[in-house]
Amino acid sequence: MGALDAKLREEIHIELRALQRRLGITTIMVTHDQAEAMTLADRVALVNRGCVEQMGKPYEMYEQPNGRFASTFLGHANVFSGSVSDDDFVVRGVALPAPPGASQEKPDYIVRPEKIEFAEQGPIVRGSRSARVFLGNHWVFQVETPLGSIQTACANTAPPSVGEGDEVGLRWDLRNARIVAPEGKAEIAIQHLAVWAELAGRLDGAGHGRGATCDDLLAQLPRPAAGRRASTHR
Repeated sequence: MGALDAKLREEIHIELRALQRRLGITTIMVTHDQAEAMTLADRVALVNRGCVEQMGKPYEMYEQPNGRFASTFLGHANVFSGSVSDDDFVVRGVALPAPPGASQEKPDYIVRPEKIEFAEQGPIVRGSRSARVFLGNHWVFQVETPLGSIQTACANTAPPSVGEGDEVGLRWDLRNARIVAPEGKAEIAIQHLAVWAELAGRLDGAGHGRGATCDDLLAQLPRPAAGRRASTHR
């Protein structure tokens, strides 16, 4: 649906979602469009270099990405590389609050732009706003900080109170930060997705199991050995 204009594409997404529910059929869709995947799917399989990096419900995958690729492919994310020290995550000498139980083997710190707010009192980091972009229903800002460039986003409820070049403070709730491995652990080899597609076609084609969930199909897929990355076939 990439050839459609943005408004019509959104309307088609909604119509297709309603059609899926009305007919009650199991559907597998392959797309490069993140919005299509998030809109139409009950479960998403994110494929990278021939392996499924992460699989889950759209909301859960967006809120709990398992690595840098998942966090930046599904939406936007600020990703900082550093190290865990006690209860902090250290990036370029700046200590960021770390979620409880953060592993020292997981060196990427992730926070979504919409989870960050401007704060004059008690900021986590300060910086200079280098750009602001108006996108109709929301604003996007870029702030240059000791951590590097940080992108923030907020709903268009009022005109921004500060302009480009102004110094601002940034903070975010610790619950909205994640520390993850640089690369997510691949779950399923890509060749097994063909098995998944075959199962779905067999169920619907035979008239049995119509409306079977993705979980039903996934239960029948083989998994790679524990601790090993799934192989890639070209």
